[in-house]
Amino acid sequence: MKHPIKDFLLTIAVIILLIAVNMICNVTHHELDTTTTIIITAILSTIFHGGISSMKVEKDN
Repeated sequence: MKHPIKDFLLTIAVIILLIAVNMICNVTHHELDTTTTIIITAILSTIFHGGISSMKVEKDN
């Protein structure tokens, strides 16, 4: 964790995205499973963090 502010902002972005998805699902009367939501959150955070980290490496080269 070299960049805690970037990691914090990424976490906030993923949470806001999931809140939006939950609101849409609630309006359309779909019920989301908590376990699935947690797994998807972890996967999305890892993918986003890896993408942001690789973008920085490509800029440096």
